[in-house]
Amino acid sequence: MRLEQLEYLLMLSQSESINIASAKLHISHQCLNKSLKSLESELETTLFERTPKGISLTTTGKRAVETAKDILELVQMLKAFIADQAQYQGPELGKCAMSIVTSPLTSNTIMVPVVKQLKKQYPNLNLTINEISPQQVLEAVHTDRYDLGITNMHELLPAHDERRQGLHFEVLYCDQTVILASKYSSLARKQKI
Repeated sequence: MRLEQLEYLLMLSQSESINIASAKLHISHQCLNKSLKSLESELETTLFERTPKGISLTTTGKRAVETAKDILELVQMLKAFIADQAQYQGPELGKCAMSIVTSPLTSNTIMVPVVKQLKKQYPNLNLTINEISPQQVLEAVHTDRYDLGITNMHELLPAHDERRQGLHFEVLYCDQTVILASKYSSLARKQKI
């Protein structure tokens, strides 16, 4: 998966057709279609319903668009951070260090495409990423042990909470956690699991 595919997905979700989206992206209709089919193949799902009248997002496609927005926003935040650090570290962008602390759930979902893009764009970036529990992420950033923390929180801390002082919070995405049971499982016959 490449970030450009996520950008294409967003543009197509905002357009009425592949032709309109490809014109806005300044790429060919065939290139856009091929890229999105490749993304669907990699994700093993259909993101768009294609009809003679145009395209529309599937339910999975709508969720993929929201996640793509979050990932691209995170990439922009990290690029801004690197640019900010670079002005203090020397003239060559990417000749700096950044430390990120994350919880296991976020590191397994969002961090993979983000790190790939950062390392591609800034090969000399000294990037340190550590995983700790979601509760410890807040403390690690609050005490300046890490530059950036990315974690899942069930609810944001109230504005008056002292642990929030001096930190900037940005909600990247909201998701639902579900539990699944096979229809053959004894759990499937229960009203609650």
